[in-house]
Amino acid sequence: PGQIEPADIEGMHTTVQGADLEVTGSGDEWMVNDANVICGGVQTANATVYLVDSVLMPPAE
Repeated sequence: PGQIEPADIEGMHTTVQGADLEVTGSGDEWMVNDANVICGGVQTANATVYLVDSVLMPPAE
C-alpha cells in the first residue's frame, strides 16, 4: 500500500501479500528481482506503474 517515489525505488520492498521484492539498478536500467523494467513511472489515478518483462510469482508456501 502507498506510493514510492522514483528516487526511492531502489532497495527491498514488501508486497501487499507480504513477499519481498528487490529493486536494483539506476538511470534507465532497472530490475525487480530477475525481471527487467521495460517502462516505468506511468502515472494512473491511484498508482505509479512499472512494467516488467516477466511474470512476478509469489513465493511457494
